[in-house]
Amino acid sequence: MILLYTTLPTKEEAEDLVRTLLNEKLIVCANMHSASSMYLWQSTIEHSSEIITLLKTSKEKQEKTIKRIKELHSYEVPCIFSTSVEVNKAYQKYLEKEIK
Repeated sequence: MILLYTTLPTKEEAEDLVRTLLNEKLIVCANMHSASSMYLWQSTIEHSSEIITLLKTSKEKQEKTIKRIKELHSYEVPCIFSTSVEVNKAYQKYLEKEIK
């Protein structure tokens, strides 16, 4: 299983992104969490509220999902992290069944 991490500026944008990816069967599940973020942008320290979004998908759909996130994301340079994770067999079966 692949776990993708991205941040979005609002809950509404995060929900729209997740809904689209679910409808397109690119992800099976997402978790969204409010966060206070500080980061450098054009050599200036910025502070904002963001929504951390964790997206669960398969290795086969990883690249297409990342491409789609980039297309839908409002940030000029969206943060997208990807990592492979091990899950229990029942969850793996569920994931594979739902996004085939």
